Amino acid sequence: MNSFKQSSRTIAIVASVVGGVVLLGVGATAAVATFGNMNASNSGGSQSLDVTGINGVEVVSNAADFELVFADVSEAQLDITGNSTYRWEMRVDDGDLVVDSKRGFFDFCIGWCNMGEQQVTLTLPSELDSGKLDAELQLNAGTLNAGGSWNDLAIEVNAGALEFGGSANALDTSVSAGRAILDVDGARTADLEIAAGQLIAELTGRTPGEVSVDVSAGKLELTVPDDTYDVRSDVSAGSFDNRLDTSSNSSHRIDVSVSAGSAALRAG
Repeated sequence: MNSFKQSSRTIAIVASVVGGVVLLGVGATAAVATFGNMNASNSGGSQSLDVTGINGVEVVSNAADFELVFADVSEAQLDITGNSTYRWEMRVDDGDLVVDSKRGFFDFCIGWCNMGEQQVTLTLPSELDSGKLDAELQLNAGTLNAGGSWNDLAIEVNAGALEFGGSANALDTSVSAGRAILDVDGARTADLEIAAGQLIAELTGRTPGEVSVDVSAGKLELTVPDDTYDVRSDVSAGSFDNRLDTSSNSSHRIDVSVSAGSAALRAG
C-alpha cells in the first residue's frame, strides 16, 4: 500500500514537471514570437549611406527577395518592405559597402515562428556602375537579382535562386544548393563550382582566356563565345558533354572536372 502511494506520488510529480516544461515552452514561444513580431514590424523602412571612395560591394542575403540596381542617386539606398525576424544593416567596412541581415537576441524560435517575407532593394549611384569595383554576392535563402559592371565578381549560392546580368573582368561562382543563372559579358577568367543544384552560365563578348569548371554534384551548363578552345577534362563519374571546337594549340583553355552530376559546354 505504501509502495503504491509512493509510486502514485512519483508519477504525479513527474507529470507536474513535464506539464510545467510544456507550459514554459509555450509561454516562451509566445513571448519570443511577440518580440519577433515587434522587431519584424520595425524591420521595414529605408536607409541611406555615403559611399564615396568605396572599393567594393558585399551583399549577404539570408531570407528575402533582394534586388541590386543602379540609379541617379547621390547615396546608397536600402529600401525594405515586409516583415521578418532578420534585421538589415548597411555600413562601410574596410573600404567596402557591406549589406547583410542578422537576427537579434530575441529573434529565435522555440517551436514554430512566422519568419515573414521581405522585399529588399539596394540602389547604388549610377557612377559606381563603372566596372572598377569588386562585388561579392552571397545568397543563403530567398532570391537575389543583380546587375551592373564589375571588376572581380564573386557569387555564392547556398540556397534559393540567384540571377545576374551584367559584366565582369573575373567571375568566381560557387553553388552548393539552389540555382544560379548568370549572363556575364567580357569575363577574362571564370571559375565555376557546383556541389548541388543547378548553374547556368553564359559568357559573352570577348573569348575568356581561362575557365575552370568543377562539378561534384548537380547540373552545370556553360555557354561561351563561338571560338576554338583547349578543353581538358577529368571525369570520374557523371557525364560531360562538350560541343565546342577544340584544339590543343588554342590560347583559350577550359579545365573541366566532374566527379558526379553533369557538365555541358556550348558555343553561343
